[in-house]
Amino acid sequence: MTKSRILVVEDENIVALDLEKRLEKLGYDCVGIVATGESAVEKADELNPDLVLMDILLRGAKDGVEAGQEIRERFDIPIIFLTAYCDTATIERAKVSEPVGYILKPFEERALKTAIELGLHRHDSDRKLRKMERWLATTLNSLGDAVISTDVDGCISYMNAVAQRLTGWSWDDALGRPFEEIFNAVHETTREPMANPVRRVLAEGCAVTLAPGALLLSRDGRDIPIDDTATPVRNDRGKITGVAVVFRDITQRKETQAAQRKADEQIHQAQRMEIIGRLAGGIAHDFNNLMTVVLGHSNLLLAELPPDDPRRRRVQAVLNAGETATSLTRQLLAYSRKQVLKPVLCNLSSYVADTRQLLQQILGNEIKLTVVDPEPKLMPVKVDLGQVQQILLNLAANARDAMPKGGEVHIRVSNVEIKPDDAGSALPSGHFICLKFSDTGSGMDKETREHIFEPFFTRKDTGKKGAGMGLATVYGIVKQSGGHIEVASDVGKGTEFSIFFPRAIENIPAATSSSTLDAVVVGGQTILLAEDDDDVRELLTHVLVNAGYTVISAANGKEALAKLEKHTGTIDLLLTDVVMPLMNGVELSEIVSKKLPHIRMMFMSGYSKDLLDNKDGMLPEHISFLEKPVSPFRLLNKIQKLMGKAR
Repeated sequence: MTKSRILVVEDENIVALDLEKRLEKLGYDCVGIVATGESAVEKADELNPDLVLMDILLRGAKDGVEAGQEIRERFDIPIIFLTAYCDTATIERAKVSEPVGYILKPFEERALKTAIELGLHRHDSDRKLRKMERWLATTLNSLGDAVISTDVDGCISYMNAVAQRLTGWSWDDALGRPFEEIFNAVHETTREPMANPVRRVLAEGCAVTLAPGALLLSRDGRDIPIDDTATPVRNDRGKITGVAVVFRDITQRKETQAAQRKADEQIHQAQRMEIIGRLAGGIAHDFNNLMTVVLGHSNLLLAELPPDDPRRRRVQAVLNAGETATSLTRQLLAYSRKQVLKPVLCNLSSYVADTRQLLQQILGNEIKLTVVDPEPKLMPVKVDLGQVQQILLNLAANARDAMPKGGEVHIRVSNVEIKPDDAGSALPSGHFICLKFSDTGSGMDKETREHIFEPFFTRKDTGKKGAGMGLATVYGIVKQSGGHIEVASDVGKGTEFSIFFPRAIENIPAATSSSTLDAVVVGGQTILLAEDDDDVRELLTHVLVNAGYTVISAANGKEALAKLEKHTGTIDLLLTDVVMPLMNGVELSEIVSKKLPHIRMMFMSGYSKDLLDNKDGMLPEHISFLEKPVSPFRLLNKIQKLMGKAR
């Protein structure tokens, strides 16, 4: 067994030698003898003994108490004072160096051995305890949660690093203070103080938590959302000796939850608007068949009546009402993203500039319109310019209504890049053209913003013009064009719409001239007509026959094929509705084209999604399409162009 190594510090030489002999007799190793405090510090550093036996009164500038304190603090070596003094003042001074023993001269060997063994044991226990405390402190400071412990009176006894950071209090400043002085929590909405969790634990004897919505008011002025758990600390007999409070900063969690709620609301809103869109599209589809009959017969009647016939006024009223209803139907189709689009490559800023005069007419003289100059290298987009004009006109009308006493409108077109790490963006990463349309009008509250894109939603006073379809139409056009729309608005602070269109990959082609046919040519060809609506089929047959065409009419695709098989002559054109029972128009056209490879084809429908379900209504050049409701003139003019006939 290794002998304990002891350094003797004694300025009386005879006493020092006697101590050396006794120590060796008791089985210890006396590694050195020094007579001054200064030498004691040096030898302790040099020899690193297990224990120092030291007299208090020593020669030199540094006595035993001062030397012992330095040895204890610098080298963590235990000290036993061996002295003839036991007065109160000397003992109080000796406590500064935290000795592990105190022996009065003269002493017996048995007392010396007992003091040394107990001192070494105490020091070893203290070292292990300090090691455990350091490990515990390191562990607690490594936690992501804040930890505060209190004594049984509710005063601070420990704080880890996170707790110090969140509360703004250092451990040294907080030690011994009441918990409520350090931990100041209020409700985030009412700002009322929260119940003290420590006092509750001490009173109830069980774990408690803060109510939701707790906000920690840090000493440095920060407001930190937190949650916490306070638990009683018990000794081995089950008696409560304090409270442990564990809490955490939940700012990121609340931000994540808020973002998730916003995303959920957006998904819910999108789903609701999708359902409304499907309903609107279905209504528009059926309504277009009805309006085909109303408008068609009204046009035919108007053409048949003499100019001075008083009945013309009534027919014209029916026709005007039908056209108004048709316009509303087109808006429903725009919202439901089931309209026909003819996209072209263009510089969006140039087109916006071209519409400036028209927009100013909509806004009126009391509203100043500013179209900001575009970026030098604005990227092209592929959009239906007619639909873009509809967007601008609807936004202008909306801005005008929001500024009855005048104001300003700003329009800007710019390049925008969305990067993959752009937080909170509803757009995929990539390059976009952003059209910003802002006004200085009355603005909108949150509830209004959540509903502005829904059809027939309006906040205009009863009796004022407007069906609430303007912004719904804008929404549908943007979505069908592959874009995205955002709105920012507050009451009294105006409104800004941001519309994002994907950048086009192609270059803008050179402008080409085009001509249209103004006259309607009488037919002569044979047309196979497939239309499941009896009234529409009867009207179209009447118009075509009167124009000189031979018509083979059928109520569905199967009937059309059957009549095709029986027909012995040529058939020049297949005119078919898309949605029909038994066999739709697309299926019919595929079969007919195989039987008659050179036949011309024209599709009719209430909306383009019937025909191009995966194309979002983007109509290819080779498809001839007639949008319902069908007017006699448009029908004949479209057939004339398709057949390539001229007067």
